[in-house]
Amino acid sequence: MLARAFAVFDSGRPRPVHIELPLDVITAEADHVRRAVVPTSSRPAPDPAKIVEAAQLLRQAKRPLVVLGGGAQHAGASARAVIEKIGALAATTINGKGILPPDHPLSLGSTLPQPPVLEELTHADVVLAVGTELGETDTLLFDSRLRLGGKVIRVDIDPEQLTRNVLAEVAILSDS
Repeated sequence: MLARAFAVFDSGRPRPVHIELPLDVITAEADHVRRAVVPTSSRPAPDPAKIVEAAQLLRQAKRPLVVLGGGAQHAGASARAVIEKIGALAATTINGKGILPPDHPLSLGSTLPQPPVLEELTHADVVLAVGTELGETDTLLFDSRLRLGGKVIRVDIDPEQLTRNVLAEVAILSDS
């Protein structure tokens, strides 16, 4: 049960895992339980063809915009390198706050739900969304849908997120 819980916890979008044990199990003898360390699963690596496709879209973009969510928290240095290379403005969700330093010249901060940033998303010709659900809690658009003007590239560890809320031109199943 513990191995299964850690597999769920470590293989997809990191989230809490709940294990409920009855009191008689907690106090029972456990000499028969295997004590070997169970190997963890690896996170999915991106499809190289999808990376090429995304790179081509970003290379052709005249007005790219990057949205970084909580799933990109551990990829700060890589995110900064990509943003600087393509010269894109970048906004973070509340969960992505801190990925970019507040004084970074291309950072819009964690202002995704702000009307000027939402408006900028409608004018971007390519939106690179990394580790974000682009959901209601990210945009605070509870009465309407997020409108994006251009093509969307999504990178997410959770395959369900690649088709939820905003459809992508290029969907990359991968850790950020």
